[in-house]
Amino acid sequence: QSLQLRRGQEFYDFEALSGGMREQLAAALRLSMADVLKEAHNGCLPLVFDDAFTNSDPERIDLVKRMLSTAVDRGLQVILLTCDPAAYGSFAEQVVELGRA
Repeated sequence: QSLQLRRGQEFYDFEALSGGMREQLAAALRLSMADVLKEAHNGCLPLVFDDAFTNSDPERIDLVKRMLSTAVDRGLQVILLTCDPAAYGSFAEQVVELGRA
């Protein structure tokens, strides 16, 4: 069956969601699966997101930050690669900026 998002009594097919909402739902699914699997990996499972939220509205980035922070609090290692460090640097434990070639 296809993935759906439920809001109240309404169900939305994954394909009907905006690009940003699809990114956020996919990230939430990955984080939940990693949370379930982490005990088989010494309680810590790394997840890498490579510009995973480029279609998310700027006002929803705070919700993304909360979601990722909760994952870290639960023992997951979150690595976020981005071309927009200003959007995420305020909550990162460590920021590594690569130089230009």
